[in-house]
Amino acid sequence: MNPYSEIIRSKQNEKVKTLIKLREKKMLREARGQFLIEGLKELREALGAHAKIIELYYCPNFFQNSAYTDLLQDAKNQGATLQEVSKEIFEKIAYRENPDGLLGIGETWSHALEDLKLSKNPLLFVVETVEKPGNLGNMIRSAEAAGADALIICEPLIDIFNPNVVRSSRGMVFNLPICTTTNENLRVFLQQNNIQIIAATPHTDHMYWTVDMTGSTAIFVGNERNGLSDFWLKDQNTQKVKIPLNGKGDSLNAATAGVIVLYEALRQRAIASSLYG
Repeated sequence: MNPYSEIIRSKQNEKVKTLIKLREKKMLREARGQFLIEGLKELREALGAHAKIIELYYCPNFFQNSAYTDLLQDAKNQGATLQEVSKEIFEKIAYRENPDGLLGIGETWSHALEDLKLSKNPLLFVVETVEKPGNLGNMIRSAEAAGADALIICEPLIDIFNPNVVRSSRGMVFNLPICTTTNENLRVFLQQNNIQIIAATPHTDHMYWTVDMTGSTAIFVGNERNGLSDFWLKDQNTQKVKIPLNGKGDSLNAATAGVIVLYEALRQRAIASSLYG
């Protein structure tokens, strides 16, 4: 017996239709201020970060252990409305392969640059006009793992609340500050906060390990097809660095390139801390 509500079994149910629209339509996510969060890990990260979960849809047929029912109770305790659906309905509303029976509607939050709080010696990861949700999610996940203060998206083409961004970030979208802005606004922000610009690009002779990144630093990568725009590459304050390629390929995935430079910054900072800390 379902202790929470009547089980939804009809594909014509309005809630089912809304879930599908939230998955597919950016404009609806923006208008409602809501987005989808699917999966035990992602929802656990959301609840741990005190993100607002409005509704949580679930299907026990997919549950693997007691962690799933524990999460239901935690979500209910934090104010979420619980709704059971049939196996057929959950397969329709799920947006990932091999679903685990949990899908929530979360409340969006502001990701404006002016809301970003910088640490004393910030390390920022900046990506310009990223096009693919999966790539953006991987960048969020990698930047969080590397200990970056924030990920900043210039001239965004996709929204951070795209379900595939949330999924590919493995829930790190809830743990890493993320901002969206224009190139012009970011340049002013970096100048005002004395943050140096390091651009990963093949169009330079300077290797990435030769540049000092122990101070306040923003590491830039471009989009998947064209790399960084001339707005940044021709900026007199931009320091261009490259990652050596010894195979036949002429470029790296943007997320990979950014992470390599991020970890070099961490290496330099760790050494500086041991020497002067």
